[in-house]
Amino acid sequence: MLSEKEQLLQMINGYMISQALRAVAELNVADKLVSGPKSAEELADSNTLPDALYRVMRALASIGIFTETDKRFELTPLSNYLRRDIDGSVWSAAIMMPNEFGKAFDHLPTALSTGENTFRMANGALGWDYLAKNPSRGAIFDELMEALHGDETGAFIDAYDFSGMEIVVDVGGGSGDVLSKLLSKNSHLKGVLFDRPDVVERTAGVFRESGMDANCEFHGGDFFEEVPTAGDVYIMRHIIHDWSNTEATQILSSCRNAMSKSDRLLIIEGVIEIGNEPSPFKWLDLVMMLCWGGIERTRDQYVELLSRTGFHLVRIIPTKSDVSILECVPRDNAERT
Repeated sequence: MLSEKEQLLQMINGYMISQALRAVAELNVADKLVSGPKSAEELADSNTLPDALYRVMRALASIGIFTETDKRFELTPLSNYLRRDIDGSVWSAAIMMPNEFGKAFDHLPTALSTGENTFRMANGALGWDYLAKNPSRGAIFDELMEALHGDETGAFIDAYDFSGMEIVVDVGGGSGDVLSKLLSKNSHLKGVLFDRPDVVERTAGVFRESGMDANCEFHGGDFFEEVPTAGDVYIMRHIIHDWSNTEATQILSSCRNAMSKSDRLLIIEGVIEIGNEPSPFKWLDLVMMLCWGGIERTRDQYVELLSRTGFHLVRIIPTKSDVSILECVPRDNAERT
């Protein structure tokens, strides 16, 4: 068993593991090993020194990410998820988290003293602007979001009863993953996907090509200004956590202005529990602070934010994933829920 000092040193050295994983992910090592064991010479490309790669692979094998036998390496259940071609792949996380996001964390002490957005400091642009200016990295970011949140969609759809509803507005619906799965499982529903005009144009084209657009409308706009008034249930998944309290207040106010007294708002987010229990959202909160200017919130913080924008939190519904559903109604309707 490791001593307390050894445990702490292991945590301090965690950056070595993430950067080693990034290096082998960029070389697509896991994909190359699908056909069987290979040496560092076989895994290296023309820009890679086999001896150096061997030392990285050996270190990763020492913690169970690969297996080494006679200087040849094989996949393990862990490194299998570094393959890009499988469901649940975390290749995109290995590529991007130690890179753009890791660079932002290099400036954490600065953020503690100045509150600056360190993603911009490290990468030359704010998060969304950076992704727009670097479309190849934006595509990897899209994969990253699927890797981190892909299991949540089915979990929250299963956890909520949509039987009495007719029109769902997905605010900030992005690629349409949530709406397409929701409509597939609830054939009585009609959907409205709302996002920036460029995003909506791209997503509408994908829906048309796949024949999924029959029960769905697409509206482009700015949710800081207004959202469509068509729905009786509004969904926002991982939208509010992207923004500061000031900006989140604007978004929620736009939603409230679009809703009637009988409509419902479903906010799908992580909710940080008070106490010392481990939570991925306590670490994601640091990413939001440094890179996007957002916040992962506690229940009380959500209650305060919602109350400020004319909403009442009816209940928090757990799902089979890490996220929860915050079911909200206009405060005018609170007495009838």
